[in-house]
Amino acid sequence: TKPVLRTGHRQDNTDVMELHVEARRKVGEVRFLLRCKQLLKVITEELLRLEPLKQSRPDTGEEIPDAEAREAFKVHPLRAVIKQHYDVYVACISNLIRRCIHSKEKDPVAREGPRVPHQQDLLREMGVLQETVALLRAL
Repeated sequence: TKPVLRTGHRQDNTDVMELHVEARRKVGEVRFLLRCKQLLKVITEELLRLEPLKQSRPDTGEEIPDAEAREAFKVHPLRAVIKQHYDVYVACISNLIRRCIHSKEKDPVAREGPRVPHQQDLLREMGVLQETVALLRAL
């Protein structure tokens, strides 16, 4: 039998595949995105493993004052996972933001400017955006 392609179609003699050499910079971008995606997946899996602990605290739906929130976080079951990965996670997300927006601003939160379509497309096509959303849902 002929292989089934991602689109669900069967490969036949009319299919064309093109191979070409990419610049090292582009290969580096893809490798970076793969590492980010892998990191996000690891953090998400750890958070999901702790889901029963997370559910054990009732959510009152009320806003907690900052001081109380900081105290609650000290005993929160997800604290260890968040603390363990925080610096790497922030660096990864910050780099992703910087790559997607043309700007001289270094702070990813304050960054404004025109988007970088090919980078945003690459993030979507490689599944980095989906992994980021999965991580946020796990929180």
